Amino acid sequence: MTITGTTAADVTQIDLVRHGHSHSNSLQKIHGPRLCQGLTDIGRGQAALLADRIRTEHTDTAVTAVYSTPPARAHQTAQPIADALGLEVEFLDHWRYPEYGSAEGRGWAEVYAGHPAGHPALAPDHPIADGAETHAQVRAVTLQAITELLRRHRGKRMVLAGSTENVLAVYDVLLGLPADARIRWKPAVGHTSITTFCLRHPSWSPLPWRAELVRANDIAHLPAAQQAARFRTPSVLGA
Repeated sequence: MTITGTTAADVTQIDLVRHGHSHSNSLQKIHGPRLCQGLTDIGRGQAALLADRIRTEHTDTAVTAVYSTPPARAHQTAQPIADALGLEVEFLDHWRYPEYGSAEGRGWAEVYAGHPAGHPALAPDHPIADGAETHAQVRAVTLQAITELLRRHRGKRMVLAGSTENVLAVYDVLLGLPADARIRWKPAVGHTSITTFCLRHPSWSPLPWRAELVRANDIAHLPAAQQAARFRTPSVLGA
């Protein structure tokens, strides 16, 4: 994807990609790196289509780095992209799946039903389960990840593969959304969707970046039936 009216020196492009359809999605369970069983056959096909699309875009604006969170479903989505571009999948301590504590391995519906506020969005400073990170902690870790990635790749284009929670946390951090924003809205994040932010670095600004949301939940590379299914299937927060 080409960003017009800019130069590589003043814009950092971040392509956020959600993993393909996974076994965790089929089970509707919370699975971190330890329990994640990776992508289903459908998910692997989605990842291949995504890689081909990014490879085509790469000829316009070169991708210089591909990162993944640790769960196998994210890594298996990032690897075909890296292979198509002749790059290695990289990992960063702070670009990771949130810690869900005692909710790990349980169903999303069960965990939500037991939440003291009725829904996590109503209590962003309360962990979803014992030992889980709060919304504020997830945002803080994500901010650390973005800060480090900008230090490494300012003025470049990178791909970050992760889960829905990762994409939503980047929205929160880059757009400066309030902690209770999820009560009012939740961006759609389909399997292998691409969400692109361009971070400008104007000399006049006291802030480290000025974020522009260039595209969101782009799944044009998927078959029409899968694109339509995204809006027919009930969705929970994560995975």
